[in-house]
Amino acid sequence: MVVGLRGQRVFEVVWEPLLKGKFGLYAEEMSAVWFWNKLKLRDGSRSKGGAEHLAYLRGGFARLIDASAEKIKILRGRIETSAKVQSLRPTNAEWRVDTKLAPSPLKKCLQPTPPLVADLLREWANSDYVKLLERIQ
Repeated sequence: MVVGLRGQRVFEVVWEPLLKGKFGLYAEEMSAVWFWNKLKLRDGSRSKGGAEHLAYLRGGFARLIDASAEKIKILRGRIETSAKVQSLRPTNAEWRVDTKLAPSPLKKCLQPTPPLVADLLREWANSDYVKLLERIQ
């Protein structure tokens, strides 16, 4: 990371903990361009008078996840958290998900992060698409 926003000490005290908190193991790989764009974005959220105009979800992502889960249940959907997905494949107009518990037909599916999806799609998806998914960290 290029240090230039008020010096090494400010970077170590302010910026480095923020980057490590957000990106964990990938903090050292973050580009200064990402950092600069984030600062520009925040500056762009201010009015001419300097007041900041941002919105935050009260309760954070946990609230969003809980509301999504509730809506899925209302729509008679099912959420499984007790069995690792071993494969996911299209079958006619549905999806089939295989776990250690049992295969299940699905009409819709929320997918995990791209590298995990790549493993689930590898057997049947276009190999170029799978390679693109694998490149995402």
